[in-house]
Order: sequence, then C-alpha cells, then structure tokens
Amino acid sequence: MSLLPLVYFLPATRGNLIISPDDGVIFNIPIRVAVANIIHAGHLPLWNPYIFSGMPLFGAAQAGVLFPLNWFYLLFSIPVATNLMMLSTYVLAALGAYLYARRSGASIAGAVATSLIWQWSAFMVAKVGQTNVVQTAALLPWVLWAVDGYGMTNKRWRGVLLSLLVALQIFAGHQQTFAYSVLLAAVYAIVMARASSGRQRASYLWSLALLAAGLALAAVQILPTIELLRNSLRATASYEFFSSFSMPPRFMLTFFAPFIMGGGDGQLFRAPYVGPAFAGEYIAYVGAATIMLAIVALLVRPDTRTKFWSLVIPVCLALAVGRFIPFSFYKLVYYVPVINLFRVPARHLMEVEFALAVVAGRGLTAIASAGNRAKTVRAAAFAGGLIFVLTCVAVSWWRPANFHLGRVGPVSILRAPELFIPITIAGISAIALWSFARNYEHGFFNNRLVLLFAVLAFDLCLWGQASGWRLSPTRAHPLWREPDSVRMLRDLERDHGNAPNRILTDVQPFFINSGRDEEEKYKLGEFMLSLQPDTYMMHGVENAAGYDGFGLMRYSKLAGDMKLWGELTDPERSVRGPGREFDILNVRYLVRQSPKGEARRQAPLASGSELGATPELVKLSGLSFAKAELGSPSLLNGERLLFATPPIEANSIALVTSLAWSAEVKDSETVGHIRLRTEDAKVFEFQLRAGEHTSEWSHDRPDLKIMHQRAPIATSSLVVNPSGNFESHSYVAKFSL
Repeated sequence: MSLLPLVYFLPATRGNLIISPDDGVIFNIPIRVAVANIIHAGHLPLWNPYIFSGMPLFGAAQAGVLFPLNWFYLLFSIPVATNLMMLSTYVLAALGAYLYARRSGASIAGAVATSLIWQWSAFMVAKVGQTNVVQTAALLPWVLWAVDGYGMTNKRWRGVLLSLLVALQIFAGHQQTFAYSVLLAAVYAIVMARASSGRQRASYLWSLALLAAGLALAAVQILPTIELLRNSLRATASYEFFSSFSMPPRFMLTFFAPFIMGGGDGQLFRAPYVGPAFAGEYIAYVGAATIMLAIVALLVRPDTRTKFWSLVIPVCLALAVGRFIPFSFYKLVYYVPVINLFRVPARHLMEVEFALAVVAGRGLTAIASAGNRAKTVRAAAFAGGLIFVLTCVAVSWWRPANFHLGRVGPVSILRAPELFIPITIAGISAIALWSFARNYEHGFFNNRLVLLFAVLAFDLCLWGQASGWRLSPTRAHPLWREPDSVRMLRDLERDHGNAPNRILTDVQPFFINSGRDEEEKYKLGEFMLSLQPDTYMMHGVENAAGYDGFGLMRYSKLAGDMKLWGELTDPERSVRGPGREFDILNVRYLVRQSPKGEARRQAPLASGSELGATPELVKLSGLSFAKAELGSPSLLNGERLLFATPPIEANSIALVTSLAWSAEVKDSETVGHIRLRTEDAKVFEFQLRAGEHTSEWSHDRPDLKIMHQRAPIATSSLVVNPSGNFESHSYVAKFSL
C-alpha cells in the first residue's frame, strides 16, 4: 500500500511528468527552489527578497523549511526534487492510514481499504497542486496512530513520538489544515478516554497534554507566523472572507457522481464545468463502494470508533457547507478563536473523507467477523441498493439544470459518461459487496474480496486519473529553463553596468480550475513564466509583485493596494499616475506580455508546427479547417484575439465561433468585429452577428431557446470570400465570445 502511489502517479515515477499543477507551478515549487538557493548561498532562509520587495520567508511557513520532504531541492534538480517530494508525500499518507486503521482494530483487508481510499480520495488528489495542504493532511492518520499508541500503552517514547508528529505537521506549512487536524485529534482523544477505563482513560487524557507539547516544540515556527499574521492582509478577517469558498450544497452530488458538475481533463469526461471557480475545493468523491461499506459498518458493528467517525462525517460536512447552512448557524463558528482566521470552509472535507475511509475499512472488517451472516447480507444489500438508487437520482432528477455535453446533442444519460458511468459503477459495487457478504471466505486472497477491491480501485482511479493532475508540466516545460525575460534583464544589467534592479510584473488573472481549461493553461509555458511573479525568485530576480497567502498590509497600501497575488487594484494609477511608490521601491523594469507574445499566447501554433509550415487540416462540408484549436481562453467584452497563419494562397477563410458562455444576446446583434490583414497590406473588415454567424447552438443555453437542428457546422461558420486572392489560409479560429 505504501508503494501504490508510485503506480498511481506512474508518469511521474518514470520522470515523464512533473506533479505540479495549479499552485504547484506558480507558488509551491518556486518558493522551495528559492529556499534551496538561499541555503546554497550560505544564508539562513529567514527572509525572501524576491517578492513584494521583500517579506518574511520562514515566518510565512508555506515553504515548509523544516519539513524533511522538502529537502530534496537541496540535492536534486527541480523536476526530480518535485516528483520525489510529491511521491513521498503520498507514500506517507498511504502508510499512515494503513497503520492507524490496523491499530484501531481494522483487519488487514480493512486497513488496506482505508489506505486505498484515503490516498486516492478527492481531497488528496484534487489538491495535488496545493503541496503544503497535501503534506499536512498526509500526517493526520499518523497523529491519530500516535494518540492510540500512547493511549493504549502509556509508554513514554510513544508520547514523545506523538509530540514530534504534531510539530512535524506544523512544519509542513499549512496552518488551516493543521488546525482542523489537531482539533480532530483532540476530540478523538477525549472520546476514546470516555470509552476507556482505568489506566487507558488517563493515558488518552494525557495525550491532550502531549498535543500541546507538540505545539510548544513547534513554537520556533508558530511564533514568527503569528507575528507575520498580525501585520498581514489577513490580520482581520470579515465574515464574508471567513465563509468564502463554502461548499455549495449541490456538490453533495459529487459523493455519487464526481463529474456531475462537468470538468475532467477532456479525455473521457468532457462536459464543461458549470460550478463555481476552483472545483478542486468542493469535489467530495471517495468511491461508491466506500459509502456502502461505511453504512454496513454502522449497521453491523457500531462500536465506539465506528460511531465517532460516523458522527464526524455529518458534523464536518456541515462545516464544509459553511455559509449555506440554514439559519446562519455558521456565523457562530466565526467567533471561535483561531478557526475564524481561515477561509475555504470546504477544506473540512478532509475530515469527512478520512472518516469515510476509516469507517469503510471497519465495514470490511465487520463483514469478515460478523456472527450473524444473514444480518450482514441484509445490511450489504440495503447499503448497495440505497447508494445505487441515490446515484440514479443524482444523475437524473437532481443533476444541475445547466449541465450540458461537451458536444452537440441533447443531454441524456446514455450520451454522457459523467452520468452513466457512476450508475454502472454503483451497480457493480453493490453486486460485489453483496456477493462478498453472502459468500465470505477467510483469507485475504479470496475471489470475492479481490473483486470488491478491484471495483473500488477502478472506481477511484477512473475519477482520479481524469481529475486534471495529468495536465501537470512535462520535463520539456519552460518552467525548468531560464525564461527569455530573465536573460534580457541579465543582458541589460551587464550592458549598462547596473546592479540588479527590481522588476514589477503585470500579473495576468488567475485561471479558473474548470477541468479542461487546465489543458489550455499548460500549453502556455511562456505565459506562466513571464507573468507569474513568483517564478522569478527561482532565478534570483527581485519583484515588487508576488503571490503569497500572507501579504504585508503596509506594503500593500504602499504598492497601490496590491493584492495577495500581486495584482494591482488600479494599474493605470499605480504605473502611469502621479504616484512615485514604485520609484521608492527601486523598480526599474515593468514586465508584461508584448503584443507579439500576446498573439502567440492566445493563438499558439499546432503542436510540432513552425511558422511557414502547413498546419494539419480537416475537411468539413468541403471547407478546410485547422485540426488544432487556437487554445485561447474565452473572450470578455472588449478583448481582442490576434493570430497569424502561415502565408499560403487562398480565397476564403472559415471561422468557427461560439456564444456558449455568453450573457443573453439577441439574434442579429453584433458581437464582434473581424479585421483581416494580408501580407500585401490589404484589410478586410466585417461584423460577427449572433445567430447569423455564431454557433451558439452547440449546446443548450439557459437564457435562450435555441433549436438544436438550427444549422450544421459548415453553414453556420462565417465564410468570407473577398474579391481577389490574399496571402492566408483556410484556417479555423475556434474560440468563445
């Protein structure tokens, strides 16, 4: 079970993929590389001069300076160190979950189930880019294992181990995840003390003091972090901030169908994402068989631990829902000290999913040791039938009204793998569970147990492998090389004999984590490198912008009310206005995307093609279209899309557009102005009109009644036939207006 992550993340194990999507690329890797560089230069990594014109590095904690799994950057190249760090983190999570489950009374098969579910749960996989969140969560089962170890034996060395594990969890660097974890461990110790007697009761109660001792051991990290917090933009958190990123109740459906809100990496699951930004915060999938086994555990053998973890599920799920709880109950939580410093209540899904993993393992154990086989079979049949019915209802009557397919056609269960695969998996899981309960045979390698594990593993892999982590950068990604902008700065400094000068990056807006958009993001290596401020710290370039969860309040006010991710509130006022704040900060260069680079970013050539080469084409109704899409993001009102094609003689151009994500637009309303420039300086201009020239029929729009059979793709495409030939090519620009 400990080595299973090496199989799950096989592309990374082989070195072909570097596990670092989302925040991994733009924050976690750069800050760890900066720490290694500072140490190699002979300094303690206490101060970070490379972002926000300098800010505390060790105090911010997120670099995990004292966490051993981050030390790979001291010895290996960036890609190798990143994979070693991430793979070892999941190995740690897998082993800890297995050991805790065994110590708390699960059979070997039950412990295997707990470990399998925890390491492949939605919380652990969907947050793979949030390195310190995953590292902190990986230590949760270890802390619980140590609590039980001391509580059962009262051995001093086990108590010391408990305190060390708590300190190590703090060093991982994510305060919110740690706070939830240590609170859960404390409540667990109290419940187990109440359920025990004599010496064990005293030991469990003393474990509370050992948890506090772990906090004291980690004071070297906690105190500077508290000092920084008092001076950061998060010193005071309003209720709106505290309750932001609460889990919308409709995401409860993801317990049964992980892509019911759309998303996925665009391979098997292709439905566009229709939920709020940052889907990875809300998905709660742990597998159909997991919930079935948890129900069986509660029905067949509801002992103290089973009851405790079963109660954790609804309580922490309510906390994850946050501001959506009826009667404004969550406002009471806002007055709980320490907890009220954090936003994203949805991260309470950590406790929910770990509890489900534990109870599922206990359910498997209960089936194996059940004395009343008939009762066990009835419980398995009930659990399987219930989850199968709930899954069917979730993907039919309860599915979101704005769910739509990633292709032309009406929504139906048989057309969408997002809908029919969960039903199929739930049905097979129910049959496998019932068969295992009805014909249980002792021994780990009996056929029915193997079948149950195969179904569970396939289910978790199917969702997890499509969740987006495979869109991490490869070894060829520009992140691992010195970007052009850094080389240009070095040349300017050398040519003019200047000492290094600070830069200011004009930060692009965040990409919204919405499934297939991730693929688009990782095509844009130049964008990620040249405009994300933290990537410059890997190359020793000081930046007046930055991205860090702790932003100094006074600095933000000085630097034009700069946000935590380096974005200026009013760039025109700050950069071109009468203020001199960036002169005071010794900023010499403004780094932003050039018009030429912007054109390349929004319209990259097809993979493997070069300027002057003929792009690969496809024929649709007699018209030639480029096989590769432009890969551009959706266009907002007033934005422009620029792209160039190889100079090839042609007499028409075909352009495919879509109003799929637009607001209400009436037919014949002008939604775009097209200007075509040829190599011989000819200019052709025309308007793009809704309905007449656009393909908004590509799927249902909630605000317009569109006939699906309105027009086939070839006739709804805008085809321009100007008089005379021009130097261009029949080329498709497939983008959203």
